[in-house]
Amino acid sequence: MRAWIYIPATVCLALVLGVSPAWAGDKPVAAKGDLKGGTTDRWTTLVPGIRHLHRQTTEPLSAHVLVVNLRAPGVVVEVTPQAQRWMTPSQYGKASGAVAAINGGFWSVFDQRAEGLVMHGGTRWPRARDDEFYGFFGIDKKGRGIVSKPSVVVRNVGHLREAISGRQLILEGGRVTREARCADGCRYRQPRTAVGVSADGQTVYLVVVDGRRTHSRGINLANLARLLAGLGAHRAINLDGGGSAAMYLTTKKGVVNLPADRRERDVLNHIGVFWRPTQAQIAAMRVQQTQQKAARRRARPAHLDRPDHLPVLRSPPKPSTAGVPTGLQRYWQLHWREVASPKNLLLATPALLGLILLGVWVRRRRRR
Repeated sequence: MRAWIYIPATVCLALVLGVSPAWAGDKPVAAKGDLKGGTTDRWTTLVPGIRHLHRQTTEPLSAHVLVVNLRAPGVVVEVTPQAQRWMTPSQYGKASGAVAAINGGFWSVFDQRAEGLVMHGGTRWPRARDDEFYGFFGIDKKGRGIVSKPSVVVRNVGHLREAISGRQLILEGGRVTREARCADGCRYRQPRTAVGVSADGQTVYLVVVDGRRTHSRGINLANLARLLAGLGAHRAINLDGGGSAAMYLTTKKGVVNLPADRRERDVLNHIGVFWRPTQAQIAAMRVQQTQQKAARRRARPAHLDRPDHLPVLRSPPKPSTAGVPTGLQRYWQLHWREVASPKNLLLATPALLGLILLGVWVRRRRRR
């Protein structure tokens, strides 16, 4: 009598200790080759030529980076046309058909006009001109990304197709600049948005860092520059950040970061990343993919791909019945995770406790 009373409790305890909770989830794996403890990188290819990186650290910090290859077929970076101003990044991304979009440059609080230079499609926004206070990120008519420092005023913009203003040049020649260490808020950890380019101008880096949240405290401009330099950026400029910092991805159908205001802000302009391959480019990509598959197939051992090299069985082997599990054993092998899931264990706990109490009550009655 005494033994069977404790059997349900023993079984319940063993199942609870031996089964991992379903809500624990898979733990992220640290980026290979990363020497900074607690840093995790998750890379995703959105379309050919456009990759997304989500970096998380234990500081805590959460950063989203778009790495855009301007040489990839159909990949285009554009700035907001004036007709689409004052939208959230997700509204602009959906309205324009962009693969991704981030918030853009600065504007005047008094008259809500753009500060610095803003261009779309080779046309400059009204009253938007480069000055000594703002630099800009741009795409020239050769399709290369450029970053102009605030101290250099560009009057002739005939060589530009797209442009958007930025405040501090935080990276120059792959090194952190003096402007990134300014005393005017640069050293504080805040939500940030920035854009960088590679040395040849063929790769653009768009970064949004969360801040003022429990999952991410933000980043100062010097560390933001180091982040971009570590990914390969040669030159970078700081854009409007704070509560405006947001990144939209069409694959997620919305923003992928968590803005500081718990919602997206309407911003004056944006940077959009588009994928518009022509039919000839799509056909060329398919040919390239076919050639790559053929090359991988040739690199495999011959006996894995050629049927004439496979061994031929003279007679089919007889099926063996040794070690075949019974129906109950097979069910347990296939469904033990469901049977021993935390949900089922929680549902079974009252019944097991009831059996224990019933056993104790019966034992006391018999003693009387």
